[in-house]
Amino acid sequence: MKIDIPYKRWKKAVHRRSSRRKYYHEPIEEDLEILEKSVRELKREFPLSRVITKQKGFSEVSKNIIGSYGLITGASSYAIITGKTSEDDFKANIHAGVVGEGLILEATSLGLNTCWMGGFFDREEVSSEVEIEEDEEILAITPLGKAKDLLTITERLAKLASGSRKRKSLSELCDGDFSDKAKRWMKRAVKLSRLAPSAMNRQSWRFGTNGEELILRSAIQKNKQSVSPYLDCGMHYYIYW
Repeated sequence: MKIDIPYKRWKKAVHRRSSRRKYYHEPIEEDLEILEKSVRELKREFPLSRVITKQKGFSEVSKNIIGSYGLITGASSYAIITGKTSEDDFKANIHAGVVGEGLILEATSLGLNTCWMGGFFDREEVSSEVEIEEDEEILAITPLGKAKDLLTITERLAKLASGSRKRKSLSELCDGDFSDKAKRWMKRAVKLSRLAPSAMNRQSWRFGTNGEELILRSAIQKNKQSVSPYLDCGMHYYIYW
């Protein structure tokens, strides 16, 4: 199935995207409508996940202590990313990563800011705000809004604590023979992948190739703080351009 994805615009957004934690308390109703339309297209090909946007209520679902995310304040609107994990846990997390990152990149293109949160939020509170199907699980949320113009001291400390600026080298991310076998587009894709977000900045994805295909796998299989490594892997769908 061919889906209509604004590749060029989202590729620029990959370079611009950065997790933010301090927001202006401003309504973004029109932007939410655009975001919902963009992810609706993705859901046709990745049906095991969906995104639900909420105009307000982020402060109620985010806990006071957000671990390595840092305290996220000011945002009113947010999005909920779900997956039908009871049907296929592995595939549902992949789908959620694809659909969720599509939302993040479209939000970035619109001038909005975000922060992937796979843990440290009140799942019961989120469930009370939306209708979650029996076979669904809430896998992540993200605030949506306009961030403060400059990074605050607490944001800088949170980024330092999470190591979000530290990226693994290409040699750490790729098989030993990757450089010899990989085509030029594969090498470009892997370089772009270093900019992708991941839970606790664990960067668990690894790349290999048989000379014709770019092979993506996870270096770890166990969840950490309720976040599947395959959710991280799903976020890489947009590097295959």
